[in-house]
Amino acid sequence: MVRPDRDPSSAGSRRAPAPWRAGRSPRLRAGTEQARLVGALEGYVKDLRSLRSSADLPDVLTDPAIEALVAAGGGCEVAVRVARAVDRLDAALERVHAVGQGGPPSTAASASALGRMYDRRARLLAALHDGLAQVQDLHSELLELCATVDLYGLGGAEVTAVSRRLHLLRQAFTALDETATRALPPSE
Repeated sequence: MVRPDRDPSSAGSRRAPAPWRAGRSPRLRAGTEQARLVGALEGYVKDLRSLRSSADLPDVLTDPAIEALVAAGGGCEVAVRVARAVDRLDAALERVHAVGQGGPPSTAASASALGRMYDRRARLLAALHDGLAQVQDLHSELLELCATVDLYGLGGAEVTAVSRRLHLLRQAFTALDETATRALPPSE
């Protein structure tokens, strides 16, 4: 049976909220680096949501705060998908090692496949770290500007700096998405 919140063809139905919108961690393998990174990213998204609706947010930062939330939220969706892929790679690697214990040495083809899985896992985790770093930087910059607006006001340079940071954030998650969807090299 199809649940109404899952059927996009149901007119007027509500879709289930994305995990970062609902404040729930997606079902990732507990205790893993990828789960920790997604959890941290969700924390920044949650705080950006609070900042956006805060009375402390200067008018000049309203649009950048909304853009930051949208960019970080979209990045969170990519990060969850990538983290799940890393979970699947981890499971595949564990399975290869469990089945191959005590067996004959690896063939060149199986060793190559293992190498590709380890390489892809490392690239995905590095890209997750980069995306999280961009969200951290943007979040900190917005908080700094909110905290100091009364001291010196905000000019175009500060808002431009936030826009540059938003651009870097979008680039980081575009790169993460490209890293995640890049085809594996052909088998040898």
